[in-house]
Amino acid sequence: MRITIFGSGYVGLVTGACLADAGNQVVCVDVDRRKVEMLSAGEIPIHEPGLDVIVRRTRYLLAKAQERAHILSGLLKAIDAIDEVIALADRVTVLRDGRRVLTAPIGELSRGAIISAMVGRDVALSHRDAVAAAGAPVLSVRDLTLSTVSRRGWRRVLHGVSFDLRRGEILGIGGLLGSGRTEILESIFGVARGWRGGEIRVDGDLVVNATPAESCRLGVALVTEDRKARGLHLASSICDNVALPSVGELSRFGVRAFAREAALADDVVERLSVRCNGIEQIAATLSGGNQQKVVIGKWLATEPRILLLDEPTRGIDVGAKQEIYQLVFKLAAEGLGIVVVSSEMLELLLLSDRVLVMCEGRQTGVLARAEATQEAIMRLAAPGVAAEAEADPR
Repeated sequence: MRITIFGSGYVGLVTGACLADAGNQVVCVDVDRRKVEMLSAGEIPIHEPGLDVIVRRTRYLLAKAQERAHILSGLLKAIDAIDEVIALADRVTVLRDGRRVLTAPIGELSRGAIISAMVGRDVALSHRDAVAAAGAPVLSVRDLTLSTVSRRGWRRVLHGVSFDLRRGEILGIGGLLGSGRTEILESIFGVARGWRGGEIRVDGDLVVNATPAESCRLGVALVTEDRKARGLHLASSICDNVALPSVGELSRFGVRAFAREAALADDVVERLSVRCNGIEQIAATLSGGNQQKVVIGKWLATEPRILLLDEPTRGIDVGAKQEIYQLVFKLAAEGLGIVVVSSEMLELLLLSDRVLVMCEGRQTGVLARAEATQEAIMRLAAPGVAAEAEADPR
C-alpha cells in the first residue's frame, strides 16, 4: 500500500517511518516547512529551492498520488495543505492533542469544518469592511530606495517605492521571495543595512535619521519575520521580553521598576490571551503562536501609531492564526495604521484594505480590495509578467 501523509516536521517523518516499517511505501509531504520529502526505501531530502520550484514539485507529487489513487491521511497543521486535502482525499481524519476527533467522507466536510475540528472551536474567516481613504496619512513614503554592499559593489535593492498609510488602514505588501517586501519595513523602522534614500514622514513630520530609537519615539513598531532570532530573547521570561522596549520609560531614576514591568506584562498576557503558566515563564517554552503574541504585545505596550508586521503568522498553528487575524482587525479598528507583509496569498487578501505589489525591488502596482485577487497579484509579482503589465496598463 502506498500512503501519502501531510504532516509537519518530526510528526510527518515519524509517522511515515512507522508506516514504512509496517511494509507500506510512504510519501511524506511536509507543507509547514515548505519542503517535499520522499520516504520509500530511505529518506530523500529536497532542499529549499525557490518558491516556484517548491510549488511545481508539490503539485507533481500530488498529481501522482491522485493518478495512482493513493490513500490520503490528513495529519494537518498548515492551513495551506487543506485545499490539497479537499481536492484529493476521499475521507479525512483529524487528530488533535493525540486523539482522533473527526473521521468523515470529504463530501460531508467544508474547509471551515476541518479547521474547526483542528482547533477545537468554531472559526470564522471573514473580511472586515474596507476602510475609506480619508484624512491625512499617518505614514507617508516617497521614492524609497535602498542600496546594499555586495561582493561586486553596491546593489540597488529598492527602487523608488511610494505609498501612504492612514489611520485604521491595513496595507498589505505582496510579492515573491526576494522582491524587497521585508526591506521596505526595515528601511522605515531604521534597521535596514545599506544606504537609504527617499523620504519618510510620520504624521507629516519628516524622519531625518531613521533609527530604531527614533522610530519608537515617533510611534513606529516592527514585528520581524524571525521571532526566535530577532523578536525574542528566548532564554528570558515573558516579563523581561515585554518590558524590554519600555524599560527606560518604566524605570525610576535609572533603576528598573520590576513591579511596573510585571504589571505591564500581566496586562499584555491578559489583553492578547497568551497561554502561559505566568509572566515568569521562559519564552522558549511557549508555543509558536504564544511566542508571536508576546512579540506583538511587547510592541503594543509602547503604544505605537504604526505597526509593521512581517510574516505575522509564520510557523504557528491554525487556531493561533485566527487569533492573530482578529487582533490585527481590532488594532486597526482602534485607529492603528498597519502594514502587513505575508507570503500567504489568502492571508494577504483576508487582512488587507489595499495590496502593494513588489517585483524585484520595484513597486508594480497598488490594488484596492475589490481589485485584489490571487491572479491580479501574481500578474504584478511575477518577473517578466510584471514588466508587461507596466508597459501595457490594460
